[in-house]
This record gives sequence, structure tokens and C-alpha cells, in this order.
Amino acid sequence: MATSVATPSSPAQPPESADLGPIDDTVLPIAGRDGAPGAISCNGLGRFTYDWIHAQPTGAEKLPGSEFDVLRATIEQYGNDPEFAFDGLTFREAHRDASSVVFLGDLGHPDGPYAHIDVAFDGATWKWAGMSGGCFLVGEPGDGWGGANWVLDPSFDRPTPKTRKLHLLVSEVDCNPSVPIVGRLSPAFVFFERSRVRIQVFIRTVEPSGSCEGLKPTSLGPSVAVTLTLPERLGARKLKDSTPRPCRGCGG
Repeated sequence: MATSVATPSSPAQPPESADLGPIDDTVLPIAGRDGAPGAISCNGLGRFTYDWIHAQPTGAEKLPGSEFDVLRATIEQYGNDPEFAFDGLTFREAHRDASSVVFLGDLGHPDGPYAHIDVAFDGATWKWAGMSGGCFLVGEPGDGWGGANWVLDPSFDRPTPKTRKLHLLVSEVDCNPSVPIVGRLSPAFVFFERSRVRIQVFIRTVEPSGSCEGLKPTSLGPSVAVTLTLPERLGARKLKDSTPRPCRGCGG
């Protein structure tokens, strides 16, 4: 799937996101929103800020240019394939560099999931480079960060549809019981999807790594109580721990 004329365009690029740093408190701010530090991607596709991707116009499938021709050809070829179902979707650019563009297709909610189509420039033509029926927004904290799991703190009432303030217990995936968790946690990445709210927290890694073997009578290792205020009410959505290696029973 290719075109013979290369006409790379140069839309506005996502701004460089400020480095994400650990917080010194047990109140988790939200990463990557309203100018706060914190880059995101769609399952590792591209790297952009939350505010930037939501400000990008849709309708890329209607634009002139060879890379957009490849996008249109992919939509036409796989539009009715149930695995992809591109037909009827509108796409936006999520990432562009000198040799590739990532297009995300809206599946009905601004926080995803998204369909995606990738195209690549080989110096002469734009060609199809990959696609998927769905990817999810995830936090990209950068080097030096590991995963953290969370559960709802049982000391507090369970959230209701009106809830915005959450009480969580956060633990380190790669556990190191000799180093306090407080002071190493990242702000929380929060993604509001149609039926769930995904929350992702990272923790600064330490060397040498430790072990919590023998210290896990439950699914969590040593944990710390934190609070997080959602940008809007929870509503009927479920809470989901979005760490890549969640523990059994984590989340809400």
C-alpha cells in the first residue's frame, strides 16, 4: 500500500513535556493536564501531552497529501473488517517526525480507546506501517521510574457516583521495603473512558533493588495511604489500576 509522490506536511508538533518529578506529599496531583508535567502515549505510539492531543483537530482522513492518501486507502480496505472497523471513524495526528506519522481514530470517547493507523516515509514514498483496532492512553514518565499498584483504602467508604476525592493505598511493583515510598511517587495519570476511570501511578526506582518476598500476606507489599482528587465526578464508571503489571485485586 503506497503512493508515488511524497508530500510531507508539518503541522504543529506537541510541546516538550517538562520532566516528571516525584512529589514530597501523600496528595497526588494529576500529571499531564492543565500544563502540569507528564507525557502520554497510546500504548507506546508517539509521545505527546494530554492537553495537546485533545486539542488536535479530527478529519485527517480528508486532508490532501500522500501520507493522508495512505490513511484513506487503509480505511477503505479495512473499514468493514470487524477486527478494525475503521469505516466511519475520524482520525487525528498523534505523532509526526521525519519518517512516520501516527493517526488515532476516535471510537466515541475523548480519552479512548483509539483505533490507530501508522504510515512511514522511506525517503521517496509514504507507506502503510501498521494498524490496530484499539490502543489506550498511558503515562510515559521517562527513565528511572517503575510501576506502582493501588487499591482503595478500606478505612474509607467506597466511592459513589458523586465521588471526586479518592483514598488509595499505593505499593511498589518491584518492592524495596527498606526505602520509604513517600517522596518517590509520581503524580497520577488519570484517563476518563466511557465505562471506567484508569489511574496510573509510577514510583522512582532505587538501586540496588530490594525484595518483598515473605512480606506479602495479601496482594500488596508495603503501602502508603494517599489521596487523589479526580477532575470530575466518578459517575457510573469503574476504577481501574492501569499499571502494566497489576497485582491481583488492585484497582477499585
